[in-house]
Amino acid sequence: MGSATYKNEATLFQISAFSGNNAATTSLSLIFTGFFLAYGTNVYSFSPITIGGIMMITRILDAFTDPIIGILVDRTHTRFGRFRPWILFGSLLMCLSFFLLFLGHDFGSNTANLIWIISMYVLWVIGYTFQTTITKAGQNVLTNHPKQRTLYSAFTQFYSMFLLLFIYTIMVPFLDRFGGFASAEAWRNLSLVMIAIQLVFTGFALAGLWKKDVIENYGKNHDEFHPKVRDYIQMFKNNRALTMLIIAASTNKTANTMVNGLVVFFYVYVAQDVSNQTRVTPFMGIAMAIAIVITTILTNRIGRKTTFLRSSQLAFLFGPIAILAIALAPTPTPFIVLVFVFMLFAFITAATELNIIPMIGDTADYEYHLSKQFVPGMIGSAFSLIDKFISSFAGLFNGLILALLGYVSFADTPPNNTLFWGILITIAAVPSLAHLASIIAIYFYPIDDDTLQETLASSQV
Repeated sequence: MGSATYKNEATLFQISAFSGNNAATTSLSLIFTGFFLAYGTNVYSFSPITIGGIMMITRILDAFTDPIIGILVDRTHTRFGRFRPWILFGSLLMCLSFFLLFLGHDFGSNTANLIWIISMYVLWVIGYTFQTTITKAGQNVLTNHPKQRTLYSAFTQFYSMFLLLFIYTIMVPFLDRFGGFASAEAWRNLSLVMIAIQLVFTGFALAGLWKKDVIENYGKNHDEFHPKVRDYIQMFKNNRALTMLIIAASTNKTANTMVNGLVVFFYVYVAQDVSNQTRVTPFMGIAMAIAIVITTILTNRIGRKTTFLRSSQLAFLFGPIAILAIALAPTPTPFIVLVFVFMLFAFITAATELNIIPMIGDTADYEYHLSKQFVPGMIGSAFSLIDKFISSFAGLFNGLILALLGYVSFADTPPNNTLFWGILITIAAVPSLAHLASIIAIYFYPIDDDTLQETLASSQV
């Protein structure tokens, strides 16, 4: 791989700035995955099954808009480029709907409140899809250098780490300052803070892609091929790299989404000390930073496929280790045990996620190698279609689990053994099962170092 020459390379500023696009969407999605259940059950008094169902249905509906959005991106030709207009449009739609969703306004009936929440959530996920599609597709015009794509992913992980630290450190104290989890004012103020962060990162992303989003980087036949929805069928049929990557990544994402959605419940019902959440989170950041550095180095030495496989094998061990550590500890769970468990979880999460985005870029180059069609938007949206459809069940699963365990709301449900064991087993065992599926899928992923070298050689644009 080292002997190859690459026609399209990026500067360090362009790589670090465009990585802000993923941070922009992550800043708001972390609130949904981690706290939407708490918001809906405490502010609107909806059941966890209802909120989980909303999360599932809207994600499924949004998943089926992905193919259309991918086609729109690949058909776009404007004076501002192919990708930048959709970054801006997606960002503005996300921010507006996010604020209206977390406004906390009571419309006078459960039906009206439910319709409002669903409507705003649907708008939000559509905006989210537009902007996240560019995170995956834009890297193909940013650079085709494998090590630069790994660096791009490392920056996205560092930004995500910062956001995770920031949100989970300030979340509980911030909400408490304005009245707690049941206060509409608290959630409304939080939404304004997160929107400001989203817009700043979006600005960085636009700046990073400004000189790269040009016609010279769209492929030799960019004005000859006009993708249609039916072209996705052929893509899934011929591009095994895409299908195997989707299986590996979507199972991991479903598990991680479930865990993130249960973290606050874990601290209430398993650790039984919510104040520890803000104290543990900085240690998670340390673990993520270490994982990002180690995984980046390993990727550049042994390749993306091998690194992903090895990190997934390590991640498989998380479940039994976490259950033993928590089960053998006294209650409330000692701080040092919580640090150990969540540092381990943060490490394996960062290690397994780092190569996903550049591997999507590799599959887009692989598609160009196979069909001579430069369609990174379609590749990114095809990935999102299945990824969202599968991971959309995470919220419903969490809602069902909490309901079966007897949870109603924090105020009405005191800690008990049923919630302790139910949440612990879910938060520990589900990731291990997901990583087992990833190990099997990545074994059949065809893009190793030699294949990537051949692919890049034939896809120089």
